Amino acid sequence: MLRLLLSVTALAGGLLISDSARAVEEPREVFYKPGSSLHIFGGKAGGHAPAVLLFHPGGWTEGAPSIVYDTARHFASKGIVGIAVQYRLSGAAATPADAFADACSAFLYVRQNAGSLGVDAQHIAAYGESAGGQLAALSATRGCPAKDGIWRPQLLMLQSPAVDPTSANWFGRILKGAPVDPYRPILFADHHTPPTLIVQGEADTVTPLVLARMFCARIDRPDFPCVVVAYPKLGHYFTRKLKDQDGQFDPFITDSDAEPDVDKAAVEDSRKRFVDFMNSQGFLTR
Repeated sequence: MLRLLLSVTALAGGLLISDSARAVEEPREVFYKPGSSLHIFGGKAGGHAPAVLLFHPGGWTEGAPSIVYDTARHFASKGIVGIAVQYRLSGAAATPADAFADACSAFLYVRQNAGSLGVDAQHIAAYGESAGGQLAALSATRGCPAKDGIWRPQLLMLQSPAVDPTSANWFGRILKGAPVDPYRPILFADHHTPPTLIVQGEADTVTPLVLARMFCARIDRPDFPCVVVAYPKLGHYFTRKLKDQDGQFDPFITDSDAEPDVDKAAVEDSRKRFVDFMNSQGFLTR
């Protein structure tokens, strides 16, 4: 699975990043808790830029912040602080519940340290891909407990998100007996959810498009829209290989040689849509 994700990154990364994005090459690393860090592109102390926290894919069990570096660079090239989040991976010592706790800790750290990070604390967005989409979406729906009440990011952007992670047949297993419902963003989607943009393949069988549309139907309203953009003839993570998508993306399948054939044009188009969406919601016109 990690080899797979790195191959996705190679396909969706360097070939698509503009010269302006490449000007922001390496992130600075800041620890938001012992052993867990933020990988930050753009921003400077005393600045006041919008920010987006990015949560990588990997079925909750694999992956690394570097998988979303190129998307973070793209945001940074547009004047948005891109922050790739390291969170605990599920295994012997952790479950998706711990990953969600880390997501909330990361958001609250950025909020509390906005000045030193060059971030506008009133314009913090969440972005997630696949399993990372579950963490971003749960932060924006269920919300994160804070001293002043429940806190949510002001914008939500998702790619191939697990808005109902029970669609991944291994999710309940890695929760190790904990109840599943508290970690299903679709159950918490309501009028408290911020404006949302979801992009994914129309033929996605890992996180089916119907679930994204159900998620949006629960929150869409004139002042806080939820928009789903579906890419025809593409599967999970914009793969063009529509057969055996479970084999491509299930981290517990080790005997599959399937690798995704990622549609680079869809990746490029989705990144543009995310920035345009932030602009439409006033993140870039302050």
